[in-house]
Amino acid sequence: MVGNVNGATEALSTIIADDETFFPALIERAKMYLIQMKYALAKDSAQQSFVIGRGHIEALRVLTLILFLTNDNGAQRLEHLEQLSSKLNDEALSKIERKLEVTKLFSRLCGNDKAVLEITTQLVSEACDLELDNWESRMEFARQLRRLGRYDEALCQYQFASNLDQGNTDTLEGMILCQVLSGALEEAKQQIEFLELVQDEESVNEEMLFVQLLINDGAKTTDVVRLTRNLVLHFSGIIQNTSFEYSSFDLGMVFDVAMHFISTYQFCKDSLMDDAEDAHVELSNEVCDLLHHVTKRYPSDGTALALVAKVKYEMKDFSAAETMFQPNVNTCAPNALLTVIEAQIKLSKNNISASRQSLEQALSQEFAIQRDPLYRLVKGSLHANEVRPFFV
Repeated sequence: MVGNVNGATEALSTIIADDETFFPALIERAKMYLIQMKYALAKDSAQQSFVIGRGHIEALRVLTLILFLTNDNGAQRLEHLEQLSSKLNDEALSKIERKLEVTKLFSRLCGNDKAVLEITTQLVSEACDLELDNWESRMEFARQLRRLGRYDEALCQYQFASNLDQGNTDTLEGMILCQVLSGALEEAKQQIEFLELVQDEESVNEEMLFVQLLINDGAKTTDVVRLTRNLVLHFSGIIQNTSFEYSSFDLGMVFDVAMHFISTYQFCKDSLMDDAEDAHVELSNEVCDLLHHVTKRYPSDGTALALVAKVKYEMKDFSAAETMFQPNVNTCAPNALLTVIEAQIKLSKNNISASRQSLEQALSQEFAIQRDPLYRLVKGSLHANEVRPFFV
């Protein structure tokens, strides 16, 4: 695979050397560099193709993709995505297919970025309007609404899709996940019982693995560890595959799984018997390995680094957690969550002034971070320290 990609890149470079204005070759070379994770070269080639191709839609799509992976200017990324969305409306052929393609790519690429999800949700809504009975469009629309937390609307779309293809269990799986996330656990459990009767156990996908994890939350600790490991191994297999595609990797769900692991870390650690503690430590390292692979594929996204730092913090490995803040490791865009975790680590060392500065910096990076539970925890601890000394 590597030899083929290198050979293709060299061949494309030869073509470009003969004709620097041949922008299709520049687009393809950008894709080759992307596969090799040579992001700076990919960005240069994509920008050239975009300029020479006068805003050609495929050049714009590839450039927007690379900006999401490399650029720390969120406004510029959104501007290019909105421009791409506008061009899709002007395109005469295969509107539905192209809208779905762009929706799947950028909604899975953005993690949990609500601003991006609003754009992709609008795109897939337009695809549904173009063909009311398109099952794939309805399913994707439902998924987008679910990612935005609009569970009632998502359930309606899953029901619509179910009426279009009554034998397809994917719609039922989507409805179950919505019910679990919205707190309707009894309804979800009833649906799961029915699903188990009609579905082959081997066909269980990442969404149902996540459902099982959430349903079992607070139940048998070994089950929580087992289900988390299944999800981690599943995503690790995708991201390390030589034919990795960004549209097939749900970054938002990876973050959700990692955050769930962190939120249950102490509970699991305290509940496990001695002979199972090693398995929990091993799982902690596997979670970190997965997140490190994410940082390689998504170098501008600081969320993965933040989560690694948090896992290491929970493991009481403070020196490893602090390496996440070093310039040679943290090359991503400013990330408020990462800065809050830095504040928490400083607080654990009783460095009150530095912790407060980091917390203020996080707020300047993203004002909405003040609603995050971890931000509130650190802020509350700092406030308590003003009344009494803080001891670790």
